[in-house]
Amino acid sequence: MTDYDVQYRAGTSGSWSGWGHNGTGVTATLTGLSGNTSYQVQVRATNAEGTGSWSDAGSGRTAEPPSGGICDRTPRVRDRIVALLKNRHSYKGDCSRVTDEQLAKLESLDLGRNSSTEDEFTMSLQGHDFEGLVNLKRLYMRETGLRSLPAGVFDGLTKLEELELNENKLRSLPTGVFSDLRSLESLKLHDNPVTAVAPYDEFEALPDLTYLPVDLKGRRKLQVDGGEGDASSMSRREARRRIGCA
Repeated sequence: MTDYDVQYRAGTSGSWSGWGHNGTGVTATLTGLSGNTSYQVQVRATNAEGTGSWSDAGSGRTAEPPSGGICDRTPRVRDRIVALLKNRHSYKGDCSRVTDEQLAKLESLDLGRNSSTEDEFTMSLQGHDFEGLVNLKRLYMRETGLRSLPAGVFDGLTKLEELELNENKLRSLPTGVFSDLRSLESLKLHDNPVTAVAPYDEFEALPDLTYLPVDLKGRRKLQVDGGEGDASSMSRREARRRIGCA
């Protein structure tokens, strides 16, 4: 054998999601799954003759997730926060014991897809996912399959300087979604199928914004508050006047 592939899905029907398993190891740990949920898993092998068929599905149910702390947040957000606290701040607990004091220690959170180890996936955010991250300066969510942003999802992130939402599936942006990001300097929205954004005075309210590339799936024009704005790179002054800058 030269490699194994793994795929999984919740329940007994619907599409399968690939799991980033590489090599000939015969065990895999799937993380970021929903608690108290039944899943099916299939495996297939590759050797010198080619790739075989998928195995019969094995099934199992995940444990009931702990309550309290940040356990009710989107699994990818929750797991990345806990991992950061353990790796950089000597945290010993699980999601149920994370406090506001510990959340305030984080200055960077990367939720983006690692294209070398992860297959494509779709992440859906909840409005409270970033609560308590009062000192966060960098938030990266590129290639996460985002289709929408909940209203108020960035509220309270007043120290955020960099926000990456590029290479997703966003078609629109909620009114006021960036209004609390008073320290924002860089906002990446390019490579999204956005066709309309909120009135451009919302960008005018971001005094430090100096970088906003908006090449949206090849579109060079955006409908902005009833008019068209050039989606190519612009000067900072033009960015604040309209919606894009370099």
